[in-house]
Amino acid sequence: MPSGGSRRGRSAEELLKEVVSRLENIERRLEKLESYLTQHPAGGGDEAARALALALKLLKGGSAAVDLAWLATRLVKVQPLLAAARDELSRSILEVVALKGPLNISELTRELRKYRGRASRRIVAERVSKMAREGMLSVTAKGREKVVDLPA
Repeated sequence: MPSGGSRRGRSAEELLKEVVSRLENIERRLEKLESYLTQHPAGGGDEAARALALALKLLKGGSAAVDLAWLATRLVKVQPLLAAARDELSRSILEVVALKGPLNISELTRELRKYRGRASRRIVAERVSKMAREGMLSVTAKGREKVVDLPA
């Protein structure tokens, strides 16, 4: 990485091009890693590889830095639930709730749109209700909103 002194004589446009180039390089490397993880699925007990795959999704979604110890605890906790989930939407809901923490239905829907490209608030609310009945999620009423989290 160039030192701060060599940046002084460069224009903002040149610096922006460098930043974009570096971000594109990081994105390519993350995609290669994600592709590898997809092609070489982790064995039954390899929680680290699954947690890494979920963390990569978080990074690709543009999320800010997170407390890694908190995230690791939640990712380990969600693994049995992910194994029991029957469809992609349920798995995505579990992953987002694990990665982002407690969310209301509107926040969850917004995060799912970032995470997988599409989500209907009505369908998300219906799926969350079903998953709560099955014990896969915890739903707590806070005033008029429902807050969704992993079960205790």
